[in-house]
This record gives sequence, C-alpha cells and structure tokens, in this order.
Amino acid sequence: EEKFSLLLGLLRLEGGNRILIFSNTREEARRLEDRLTRNGWLARALTGDVDQKRRLRILGEFRDGQLPILVATDVASRGLHIEGVTHVVNWDLPQDPEDYLHRIGRTARAGAGGKAISLVDEATALMLEPIEKFLSQKIAVDWPDDALFLHEIRPTAEERRRYAEERRARIEARGRFGERRERGRDARGRGPRGPAPTSAPAAPTTPPAPPAAPGGDRPRRRRRRGGQRGGPPAGGAPSSA
Repeated sequence: EEKFSLLLGLLRLEGGNRILIFSNTREEARRLEDRLTRNGWLARALTGDVDQKRRLRILGEFRDGQLPILVATDVASRGLHIEGVTHVVNWDLPQDPEDYLHRIGRTARAGAGGKAISLVDEATALMLEPIEKFLSQKIAVDWPDDALFLHEIRPTAEERRRYAEERRARIEARGRFGERRERGRDARGRGPRGPAPTSAPAAPTTPPAPPAAPGGDRPRRRRRRGGQRGGPPAGGAPSSA
C-alpha cells in the first residue's frame, strides 16, 4: 500500500507534463487510473482491450498535452511513437528484461532527455538482477525519504463494491471463453489425453529484502497516519469528471 503513496509523492516532486506509467496487467492499469483520478491526477489507462476509437482519442490527448498521465501495459504500448515523454515510471518491473529497455527508451525520442523511475519492493527485488545483466550495468537504488509518502484518498464502500463486481464479471467472462475453447477441441476429437503430470510442491520461500541503499544504510520501517494528500500541487492537472 505504501507503493502508491510513494507514487503520489514522486508525481508531485518530479512534475512533468507527459508521464508514462507501465503496469504488467490490464486490471492493475485500470486500478491505477481509478486511484490516480480519485487523488486529483488526470490519468487514463491504455490496455489491450480498449477499442480503437477510444485508443486514438486517449493517445491524441496524451500527445497534445491534454492528458498528463498515461497508464499502459506493454502490449497496448507497442508501436507507440510519442515525443516529449518526460518520465517513464515502472509501477511493475517487466518480466522480460528486454521490455525494460523498450520502456525507458520512450523518454529519449528524437534525442530528447527524460527520467525513468522503477518502484521496487521486497516482492520484486529479485527481478532487478536479470535486468541489470541484460543492460550490462547496475541500476542506481535510492531509498525514499518519509516525506515522499503522501496520503491516499481511499475508495468509498460503493466504489469497492463496484470494483469487486467488475473483477468477478471479468473472471467469469474468461472462464466462459475457456469453456468454449475446450468444447471446440472436444468436438474436433482432441479432448483431454489424461491427467497432467504433477510435481512435488516447492518449499515456501520468503521474498528477499530489496537491495541495500548506497552506503549500506538499511531502510526504516514506516508507519504513517494521515499526512499530506497526494494530489497535484496548486495549478497542477485537475481530474476530469
């Protein structure tokens, strides 16, 4: 939960008028759009299931500077050529190290500069090493100050209920699609060929702590109550209705 509070603080600190945030899943991209909008930031999600008309409208607003934050998945962002991206934020580290290079390269279009920021926690720290091997260089690690973690405006009970219903509907839709594919295979005479092989369960592992900060300092455990709200500073981009 502190990850989003840190994102709010970074957005306020860094500024930028064309920010591209990458998420690994469509569901998380949509959730980020909702959370950012609720906290005063104008953001739109670009995922693989967005129809072409809406996709073109979102991209046009992002290119024209009307939309300061675009949350995208790797699939949806392929083939995009947008100049003037000031920041790339990896909300999730990509599973394929090559995708990391494609993501951060979007701040260097037409020779322009920019900044790439990756949010890494204990659960994803192990994904840094293969990316560093692919890049043949170490990635600088900074521990954020407590002041960067801003207060998040939480969803209402009605919003949480709606999110749960939407999630359940998407899961059911995927299940129906899978059942149709199974029936199609059975009709063609290529049904199941017996039980799939099983393997012994892996021993549980504990996610490692993230890399140590330069100088060997260890992170402090944070407990925050309240604090500054995470919307844009005065004069920043407002959220739309």
